[in-house]
Amino acid sequence: MIGLYGFLFLSQGLNLWQVFAIVCMIFCVFTFLLERNREVGHWDLKNFFFAFLGIFFDALGVVLSRQAYEMTPELGSSQANAIRAVGAVVIFILIKPNSLHLIFQDLKKLASSERTQAIGASLLGTFVSLSFYLHALKTAHVASLTAISITGPIWVSFIEHARERKWPNRYLWIAFAFFILGF
Repeated sequence: MIGLYGFLFLSQGLNLWQVFAIVCMIFCVFTFLLERNREVGHWDLKNFFFAFLGIFFDALGVVLSRQAYEMTPELGSSQANAIRAVGAVVIFILIKPNSLHLIFQDLKKLASSERTQAIGASLLGTFVSLSFYLHALKTAHVASLTAISITGPIWVSFIEHARERKWPNRYLWIAFAFFILGF
């Protein structure tokens, strides 16, 4: 979807190296799906479908954000991030009017260290990371950027293995090899 958008509206073609990189990144994600299949004994199609929907809506957000940059070149990544954040809050309120109240209730139930961790994860995982991503999106080749951005599971897996002091399994190494090849 992103590659088609870049081709049709941004005059961004895909050369052979970019196609190779995107295919490597897709194989990287497929390796995680294969690992899950081996763990549970079947393809986890329901969760795959939800993940696909999430990726689809993320891609739609990328398209809309890039379109905003194209229409308003002076728009900065911090402004775009703030607009997206306000939009997310508005959507939460429209879908479930008491959602903000529930979030604050849930935060109150957490221990102080858990609350700090949840807020820190939200700040780093949403606001800071999205700021960098939106900054790159302003001028980057959209299909290549999106392909690289879907490698988050690799980094999460390595962090989990380090935190648990456990050696990564072969699937993670294979996914990492595809990532390195694609990158």
